[in-house]
Amino acid sequence: MRSGAQFGYRSINPKTGILEYICEEGPCAPALVRVFEEDDSDPLKGIKANNEVSAYLYGSVTYKRGAFVFKTNKPVAKEKKHPDKGSECAIVSTVAAHRKTLAEIGEMARAAIGIDLDLNTQTLENRRPFKNSARFCALTDLALRMINDLDDTKIWFYRPIAAFKSGHKGEKSA
Repeated sequence: MRSGAQFGYRSINPKTGILEYICEEGPCAPALVRVFEEDDSDPLKGIKANNEVSAYLYGSVTYKRGAFVFKTNKPVAKEKKHPDKGSECAIVSTVAAHRKTLAEIGEMARAAIGIDLDLNTQTLENRRPFKNSARFCALTDLALRMINDLDDTKIWFYRPIAAFKSGHKGEKSA
């Protein structure tokens, strides 16, 4: 972030769930944080997660008890203030559910960018038969990030700060 001669970095603290701003000497002054937050040039200012701007199935990285976790989610109606909680990929242990999600992402990718990224039932069951959910989660995360970079009509992936600013809530450490 930049405001005049002042420069700062921002990040989510996964233990507290707080968006922190760090300047050269340490935490930024509250007045400077307000300037950064009100800056109209910030591409994340006013970011939303709803059926108007988000893909039918999208990914996000949020905080949970001191760590970052990858989740998938479906957008809510525009009138709803906050997105739904989403599904944490790592705690879904059934390979069939992950395979179905990836095939669905492949169909959406074909419609959005013209190719399915080989995320189809034939490939996922026969040519690249993953045996565990961790690999499916990694592939889902990467596929949604890639489609997000290739399709500028919808948001397919919310990185931690974008997820926070769009209302995706995590779980703070105890």
